[in-house]
Amino acid sequence: MRSKPFVSVIIPTYNREHLIQRAMESVLSQTFSDFELLVIDDCSKDDTASVVNHCDDPRVQYICNERNQGAAISRNRGAELAHGELLAFLDSDDEWHHQKLRVQIHFTEQCNLKKDWLCFSKAKILGMDEDIEVPNRPIKSGEHLSEYIFLDNQFIQTGTFMLPRGTFDQFQFNPSIELFQDVEFCLRAFQSNVQFLFLNKVLSYWYCDKRWDRIIVKHDGWNRAKWYETCENLLTEKAKKAFIKELILSRIRTIEEKEKIKNFLKHQLLSREFSCTEIIEIAKSFNTFIV
Repeated sequence: MRSKPFVSVIIPTYNREHLIQRAMESVLSQTFSDFELLVIDDCSKDDTASVVNHCDDPRVQYICNERNQGAAISRNRGAELAHGELLAFLDSDDEWHHQKLRVQIHFTEQCNLKKDWLCFSKAKILGMDEDIEVPNRPIKSGEHLSEYIFLDNQFIQTGTFMLPRGTFDQFQFNPSIELFQDVEFCLRAFQSNVQFLFLNKVLSYWYCDKRWDRIIVKHDGWNRAKWYETCENLLTEKAKKAFIKELILSRIRTIEEKEKIKNFLKHQLLSREFSCTEIIEIAKSFNTFIV
């Protein structure tokens, strides 16, 4: 009989007393039961601790950071304290399908796995004008992950992850960036030849209802430009161009932000091989923003 759990589930949270129970229940109701659940509280100021500690399931562990440090460090701390062979993650305002662990474990057992792998599934995005399922296809043979994400608008959401603890330990989440932490993690893993496996089922429910008090920061154009400057070595040229046009320029909202991005954009136009048509499109995007 195994003395340690097979899977360690990690939920980072901050001020989610009204939502953390839903996330926890979606884990505790899993049809696969050989897991531990680590809730990493990033110094919440509300009653998150009381809600978590009210649960009497012995598989649940509550850990509170000494100070607020962000989602990346919270997830990394959970992984350091984990005992399972496999790791899975869930944000405290999202939830899982009740068969998430069972289906994902069964799927990976049928695959020809390399030593280092990451399995991801579809997530259903809720709270928008219409529900959306992403991603809708696997990564093609020879396709770079950055083009899969930024050219074809696919996305690998943290709540769909499952991977060996040893694989995670090689990369961990990067605490120096404030957004797209899951994307940056995956791009580094992909660059190191980690095997990515797509499970074509919705196993995670991702609530996107414009709550800007989440653990992450607001996704404005300037913050995205800073992310790009940190992570551009992980993107192909095609992905870089798509990111600039679709994910930075489209998010400019103020004159102040436009001025900050101007120098960034000038450098990119000089260092990238943009066609005349692309430069015209970028100029139009830059000059037609919402104030």
